Amino acid sequence: MKLTGETIRMARKACGWPQGKLAKEVGVHPSFISLIEAGYRDIPESKAQAIRDALPIKDAELRMLTEIEKRLQAE
Repeated sequence: MKLTGETIRMARKACGWPQGKLAKEVGVHPSFISLIEAGYRDIPESKAQAIRDALPIKDAELRMLTEIEKRLQAE
């Protein structure tokens, strides 16, 4: 499953995490998370996996958020 910036934002917010906490868990600068969430930066697969591992959310929940994002974009 390919993560998008919007999916990461929704997952992070669902966990109640600020960008800084996710950045610290992933080992990147908070501006990196900001750029990804805003769609200004592609997500390298290694960082996508680190984000998946860092967030206390299951893959099934991430897939659900991805589907929600697709439906919102279609409206």
